[in-house]
Amino acid sequence: RAYYRRHRDRFIWTIANPSAYENRHLSERVGMEGSATLASGAWGSVVAGAEVAHESIDSFNLNDAFAGLGDHGRWRNALFAEYAGRLGEGIGVSAGLRYDNHEGFGGETSPSVGLSYRLQKHRLFASVTRAYRAPSFTEFYYEDTRNRGNPELAAERGWTYETGVETAFVGGALLRSSVFVRQENNLVDYVRADTTQPWAATNLGEMRTVGILLHKERAWGPVRTQVSNVWVYKEQTLAAGTLSKYVFTHPTHQLTARLDHQLIARISAGWQLQLKERNGQDDYTLVDLVISRSFGFGQTLLIIQNLTDESYEAVGGVPMPGRWMSLETRFEL
Repeated sequence: RAYYRRHRDRFIWTIANPSAYENRHLSERVGMEGSATLASGAWGSVVAGAEVAHESIDSFNLNDAFAGLGDHGRWRNALFAEYAGRLGEGIGVSAGLRYDNHEGFGGETSPSVGLSYRLQKHRLFASVTRAYRAPSFTEFYYEDTRNRGNPELAAERGWTYETGVETAFVGGALLRSSVFVRQENNLVDYVRADTTQPWAATNLGEMRTVGILLHKERAWGPVRTQVSNVWVYKEQTLAAGTLSKYVFTHPTHQLTARLDHQLIARISAGWQLQLKERNGQDDYTLVDLVISRSFGFGQTLLIIQNLTDESYEAVGGVPMPGRWMSLETRFEL
């Protein structure tokens, strides 16, 4: 698979006064990835693959007081292998190993392992995974009157532990419940000592997240429904007098409901409702709609986000867009 993405945007801080602060960005991402089954049998299968990708940004500010993000690019290469199979009657096992070589951060190894046990209509499961994330160009270089990037940021790293049970019911319904713990290091956030200072991108150190997930789905022919509930508790100790911009804005409870169904031949609709509850901030509900039409080598999508034109702030002090639409065509080669 080969891919190329090019995105151009214009960011204005105050629409009534564009000359006060205006950024223009051109970002590009190009890459190739492939995988193949190396071996398979009654014992399971082994799949291995590789990926190479390059991302770049060319950003400048029309106001002389700020420089914009600048002109930057970086490469990322990866090798990965996965095994999936059975150890015995009803016992499933999976294991994976991924190695990323990121320009600017060097090599990172991310292992994962999972076990499951099927008991009649139930499936018990447990997994451990490691992941990392390189800071974005925005976190490195963005600058305005209220925010400061930091080119010295380290990559985020974390381990996730999950265990739970999945139950299949007569009629095709599926219920999944699980508990997860995520231990993260070098989490990137914007902090400041008081409200007179700009937010500065910083690695916060360690953070622990504990969550509970309940998920149910069912299909009736071409109609499919999904409902998920997630409750999250985050534990992070900040230095005395330090304010955080993002870490504690994440929902403590999120309800997601999806409905996918056919309209007429080759045209389908997907509805999604999200309710987010947060500590110390306003809750909000979003409704999105995607209408898609498939053709021989791809599909065209009409995407309507925030269908009800909800007024909300994902981050305090930053109003999000109202109802907006986009038209997208995807090709499969």
